[in-house]
Amino acid sequence: MNFWDRFPAALRKTYPFKLKESGQLPLVGGCGKDMNLGNRMMKKFRNVILIMGVLLSAGLSGCSGRTGQVFDVNGETLTEAETMAYGMVYAKEHNIVDAGLLDEKYEGSQTYGEFYKEEFKEEITETLLLAGEAKRDKIALTDEEEQKIKDSTDSIKDEYGEAFLKSLKVQSQDIEKIYELKALKDSYMKKVAGEDSDDKEQDKESGERYIKVYQVLFRTVEVDEEGMVRSDAEGKAVSLSSEVTAKKKQEAAEFSEKLQTGGEIESLVKEYDNLVTGMEQYLKYEDLKPDYKAAVDKLKEGEVSGVISSDYGYYVIKLLDDNAEDMSKTLSDHASQAAEQEKADTELKRLRDTRIGNNAEYLNQELWDGIDIRQFVK
Repeated sequence: MNFWDRFPAALRKTYPFKLKESGQLPLVGGCGKDMNLGNRMMKKFRNVILIMGVLLSAGLSGCSGRTGQVFDVNGETLTEAETMAYGMVYAKEHNIVDAGLLDEKYEGSQTYGEFYKEEFKEEITETLLLAGEAKRDKIALTDEEEQKIKDSTDSIKDEYGEAFLKSLKVQSQDIEKIYELKALKDSYMKKVAGEDSDDKEQDKESGERYIKVYQVLFRTVEVDEEGMVRSDAEGKAVSLSSEVTAKKKQEAAEFSEKLQTGGEIESLVKEYDNLVTGMEQYLKYEDLKPDYKAAVDKLKEGEVSGVISSDYGYYVIKLLDDNAEDMSKTLSDHASQAAEQEKADTELKRLRDTRIGNNAEYLNQELWDGIDIRQFVK
């Protein structure tokens, strides 16, 4: 192959004459028109060399360790350097500070290092999926979020130090990109969770009522070694003898009388055998059995009930709070968080199916295999 054949076809058009079979560049010169033609040809040749130099430089930089692409998910990519930056963020957020621990067994034959790396890959994939959707929906970060990204970047740089960043070929913009992607992910999930905000507000207004009681049970059924109620072949609780049942009912009545005359509930419980137990409990009012609910309705806060019959024995309760709003809020928040997590899981599954599917090329496995969680432990 001669010199000319090495030029891309598109560039040969910029050099409008054929080369000699020897592959040498033609000599140009002389005087008058021949000289001018030669000068123009040389200028064009220099332009070709310049273009080739730029293309060669770009090609070489694309092969460097810093710009090798590790992830390509939903239109979002991470280079090796950006993946390293994410690793530093991940290690900090998960408090991975002991490199020795990473070699210890986590579960089965898997080490902690292998476990964290798999979780790290899943987090990156989810972040890129959701950040990509945020950009599609044109979700913009607020000034406050932008400032938080800068502050978080500065914090990482201060914690790891310039030398550590340099050893991983990580720069400030790599860390900033990671925090920006994470912020976009969070913003998108807030949008997804907020789509049913009207329903959540309605749930809060309807608010379920919880009560707080100190509940004492005089048990009349058998329990196993683990404290679980024994059942017969029909699934019914196995009762203790009729003599024991009668005795526990009498003890419950006496206990209630002692409380109503000023006895201290926790101290009194200790006077009885192990068939008598007492503890504070939060109970959902709507789920109470009819007899139990009727007893609660008769009480004011601080008052003690009479004997309440049940399938497991006899209860005596002291009403501590007839509308435990703190517990109602806590349980409502838990329910909301569970619903939001379910929506997040559903959305992630949808995105995995539609944006990734069976495409294994979203991950450069060779570059990923070269990454070790230990690299992010200072």
